[in-house]
Amino acid sequence: KSMLVLDGVNRWKAAQKFAQDCSENDEAPSPFKSYNFALAWIVRLDPETITFLSRHRALKLGSSGIPPSKLLERLEDVFEIERYKLKGPGDKEAELINLLDEMDLIGKLQHCYGLYINDNAYYLLYLRDADAYERLQTTQKSRRWKRLDITVLHSAVFLDILNIGWETTADQNKFIMPITPRRGVSLVDDSFADALFLLNPPPLEHLIELADANEEIPSRSALLESRPLVGSIMAAIGTHDYVGEFE
Repeated sequence: KSMLVLDGVNRWKAAQKFAQDCSENDEAPSPFKSYNFALAWIVRLDPETITFLSRHRALKLGSSGIPPSKLLERLEDVFEIERYKLKGPGDKEAELINLLDEMDLIGKLQHCYGLYINDNAYYLLYLRDADAYERLQTTQKSRRWKRLDITVLHSAVFLDILNIGWETTADQNKFIMPITPRRGVSLVDDSFADALFLLNPPPLEHLIELADANEEIPSRSALLESRPLVGSIMAAIGTHDYVGEFE
């Protein structure tokens, strides 16, 4: 049966590098040596068992070079924008819940994002032309990888508008990546960030498709929400494969 390894991309690659270094320096290397294995849990791959949290993107204060109000104007070239105005002090929590509910509903049909820039409102962003921004991505990846919300956001906004890449440490250091939306909002309110982009978590079936293509999602894009302890096993690290076929 097919088995899918769900782990942090950087941690998994570090484990691969460690196993390779140990094997090269071992006088009697063997695929059964402990350095070729990592502790793992075996669980059923279904949405009821495996769920994810998004790693949202908060632009650190001053990192974009564009004031938040100007950023909103630039986004109008890319997105249809719906405003959720905050009418009173108690509206912030209620409207955030409404925004996340709308994102969850609409995200099943098209790319959409939440935006907060501390101007007494939340914004719901609908991408005008998803196919056009997938074509703009020059990375040699599968169509499924290019259709991830996080890759489209980086291509359409961070790269095209803000000229921020996503592979170098310097680029990644321009972001804070909170897990909870409320934490992201507080980062903007407390002047640690200029803007917060909220994302839907990736569906499990999309991650399985990526693993079948031997691809990984961009680093710091999602986090396992549930960590079920069904039974511990030792999973082979391997050299390249993220999916292996086991008899």
